[in-house]
Amino acid sequence: MRRLLDPLTRFEVSPSGCWLWTGPVDSRGYGRHGAPLAHRLVYEILIGPIPNDMELDHLCRIPRCVNPSHLEPVTHAENVRRGEVGAINRARQKALTVCKRGHEFTPENTRIDRRGDRSCRECSRALHRSYYQRDIEKYRQLGRDKQRARRAHKPEKANA
Repeated sequence: MRRLLDPLTRFEVSPSGCWLWTGPVDSRGYGRHGAPLAHRLVYEILIGPIPNDMELDHLCRIPRCVNPSHLEPVTHAENVRRGEVGAINRARQKALTVCKRGHEFTPENTRIDRRGDRSCRECSRALHRSYYQRDIEKYRQLGRDKQRARRAHKPEKANA
């Protein structure tokens, strides 16, 4: 069986302050120490357990870095928002001039949420109209069903 070296001896310090992992690196550039990711292992040794449902965000944006001061526990959503994929998606979204149904993104027709994402007001209105129509029909049908049930259980009046 192969013995793994101490993870605290498998990095070199760069001029930027990053602790660059010198052991194996996976296809995405993250250091590996056997099965676990090296940055997670070093963080847990030096800082403590990573909170449940949290990921470590590389504040320096360098996947090989295992410096705990360059790592911050964040939610997956926050990690994506901060990362390159989030930036690329935001840039792609801002470049669009029309929504997926062809409505123009004008100031009057655009809603911007607290994350900065845009949505089409016309599409939103159409969606709410369809929900309203569906619900109205559902409640009308319930009313008709109740009336039928009352008629079925109503005793017939005796003719005098």
